Amino acid sequence: MGVTEAFATSQATQILDSYIQVGGPNRFSAIQKATKEELPEAEEDAPSWLDQEGTDEVVERRVIEIQQQKRSRKTAASLKGHYKNTCMLCGVRLQIAEEQFYSEAAHIRPIGKPHDGPDKSDNMLVLCPNHHLQFDRGILSIKGTKGKYKIVSKVADDPLHLKELKPTHALDDDCIDWHSQWFAVKRN
Repeated sequence: MGVTEAFATSQATQILDSYIQVGGPNRFSAIQKATKEELPEAEEDAPSWLDQEGTDEVVERRVIEIQQQKRSRKTAASLKGHYKNTCMLCGVRLQIAEEQFYSEAAHIRPIGKPHDGPDKSDNMLVLCPNHHLQFDRGILSIKGTKGKYKIVSKVADDPLHLKELKPTHALDDDCIDWHSQWFAVKRN
C-alpha cells in the first residue's frame, strides 16, 4: 500500500471507531429512528470523507433527443470494397494497420433534411478523408454527364482541377448537378 504497518493500523482504528460511533452494521436503522440532533456528534479528528451531508440528493437527469440520418452501411461498405478503399479523386489508399485501409463514402447530394439525397451507391463517391471534407464543403465538385466527368477545384493550382474522373460504378447525374448548383449558389 505504500505506508507503514503502524500508520495503516492507526488509520484502521480511527475508521473502526467512526464506524461503531454511527451504529456499525445497524447504522441505517439508527438513522431512520433518530433525528439529526439525537445522532452522536462526530469526533473532530474523524476523517473528512465521513461527512456524508448532502449525498442523498437526487441526481438531476434530463432526456436528450438526437436525430441521426439513417444510412445503409452495407451500401457504403460494398462501394468502399469495390474501390479497395482507394480515393476516386487522388488515388490514395490510406493504410491504417497491416492489411487495413481506410476510406469514406461521401454522398454527392447529402442525405437527410434539407437536401434529401438518396442513400444509394450512384449518389456516393469513395474518398480519402481530406477530399471528403473538401467535397462536402464545395471546394471540390464534379462536372459532366453520362460517364464523362471532370473534377473541379476552387483551390488555385490544385493538381486535381480538371482531372478526368473515371468511376467504375454508375453515378447519378442529377445528384452531380445538384452538388454543383448548391455550391455555386452558396458562393454568391
